[in-house]
Amino acid sequence: MKKHLISAILRHIQSNMVGSLLTEDGKPDELAIRRLFEKIDKNKDNYISQSELREVLMNVNYVQASISVEEAVSKVIEELDHDNDSVISEEEFVTGLQKWLGSSSSSPKLLSDSESQEDIFQMWEEADMVVEERQNKAVVDKSIWAWLKAIIYVVVGIAMLSILAEPLIESVGKFSNSAGVNTFFISFILVPLATNAKKATSAIKEASHKKRSHILIIS
Repeated sequence: MKKHLISAILRHIQSNMVGSLLTEDGKPDELAIRRLFEKIDKNKDNYISQSELREVLMNVNYVQASISVEEAVSKVIEELDHDNDSVISEEEFVTGLQKWLGSSSSSPKLLSDSESQEDIFQMWEEADMVVEERQNKAVVDKSIWAWLKAIIYVVVGIAMLSILAEPLIESVGKFSNSAGVNTFFISFILVPLATNAKKATSAIKEASHKKRSHILIIS
C-alpha cells in the first residue's frame, strides 16, 4: 500500500502542482522539490503541518479510492518526519522526496502509466469486494408472511399457466398449419426467441456499452 500511495502522490504533485521533480538527466531536482515545499507550506512557517498535508492528499485519486485521508496523512508523516515532532521540516521534505524519486528506476511517464493501470484494476477489485460484501450481508426474510407470499405467487403462476397454456398451444398449432412450418420449430425456437428478443437486445447493448467504456478507461 505504501508503494502505491507514494507513487500516487508523486504523480499528483507532478501533474497538478509543480511539474516534473526530476532534472533532464533523471535525477531528483532539489530546487523543484523546495518550490513544492513552499507551495504546500501555506502559513510560511517552514514546516508542513498535518492540516497542510491533508489538503494535498485529499485530491490524490488513490487516497480517494483506496484509503482514508487520515490514514494517508499518518503514513506520509511516518515516512518523512524523522525527528518525530508531527510536522515535516523543509530538509526532511527534500530528503524524503529525493529518496522517493531515487527509488524509482523508471521515468515519471512510465511510472504514471503503469500505476494508473494498477489503480484502475485495484478500484474494480475493491468495487467487486463491496458488492460481494453487501450481498453476503443481505437479510433473507424467513417470516411466515414471506413464505405465504411465495406460496401464493407459485399458485397464481400455476393457475395462469393452466389458463393460458391451451389457447397458446392452439394458436401455435394454427400458425404452424398456416405457415407450413413444423410445430416443433414454432414451439421451441420461434416462440422463445420472440418472447426473449427484448431482453437479448438489451443485454447486447449493455455489453457493448461496457466494452466501449472499458476501452475508454484503459486508453
